[in-house]
Amino acid sequence: MIDYQQITTISPNLRRLLLSADPQWSHVTAALTAGIGWAGYQGSTLVSASILVPHSATSLELANLAVPTAQQRQGMGRAMIAFVLDWAAQQRYQRLTVATGTTSIGPLLVYQKCGFRVVKVEPNYFTRHYQHPIVENGIVLQDRLVLQQAIPSKTAGPII
Repeated sequence: MIDYQQITTISPNLRRLLLSADPQWSHVTAALTAGIGWAGYQGSTLVSASILVPHSATSLELANLAVPTAQQRQGMGRAMIAFVLDWAAQQRYQRLTVATGTTSIGPLLVYQKCGFRVVKVEPNYFTRHYQHPIVENGIVLQDRLVLQQAIPSKTAGPII
């Protein structure tokens, strides 16, 4: 069972985890300021974190999703995405967007398995928006993929 808690303070462990998904702290803090952060715990162990940033009354971005290395490939990322989709549906959002690098093969697979579809490629995004080169899988990250999915609406069940 994962307990999801809204992020109100940043512990060193949580900071490291968020930076593992976005190495530029100014981007992380800007997203936290503009949106809402969630941390997933199993007992006292941090197993996932995310940041959601609203773009409109109906559109939301998953600006950060991170899972510690020790918990990867155990469904923690998919569980956080399921939690985020449920929370977003309760808030009446209609579309969730996420962006990732073209060299981020693991996250790209997770997003697609969770129902996201690529809608746009942004050439040279990472070389324009990051102070230092990011290297993943032995490749300098340049382009960003934007993925989206519709958020299933939460409808009230029949009144009995």
